[in-house]
Amino acid sequence: MQDVWDGIRLGANAYLKRQFKNNCSAYFRLTVILFLSVYVVPPTEESKLRFVGYSDESLKLIIGFGRAVAFIMGSLFSLMVGQFGMRMAVQANVRVASASRRSFGEALKIAYRAGTVTGMLTDGWVYSAEQ
Repeated sequence: MQDVWDGIRLGANAYLKRQFKNNCSAYFRLTVILFLSVYVVPPTEESKLRFVGYSDESLKLIIGFGRAVAFIMGSLFSLMVGQFGMRMAVQANVRVASASRRSFGEALKIAYRAGTVTGMLTDGWVYSAEQ
């Protein structure tokens, strides 16, 4: 069981590492695009009212940086949820397999709890991102 768990863990780590490398380049490009998007879609009248006293160019920089920072923060939180969720699922895998030797109920309880925590992480992240 430990050998199988080790293989699953190594595969999950390789997957997460590859996903991180692929996503980082996309995140960088999207961050630059979001920063520059302020030059395509001009600031709204509401933003001009909120930042009274700033020139249009200063306002564009503020909004551009704000968009870029917000996107980076969202990307980092998404990355953290993915990392925690995968690691929790892998850890729960071996515990469920071990518990299944003793009783179906115990295995089901461990699987349900691990899935609940992972689901709450993901759902909590999605909910907070919508706010």
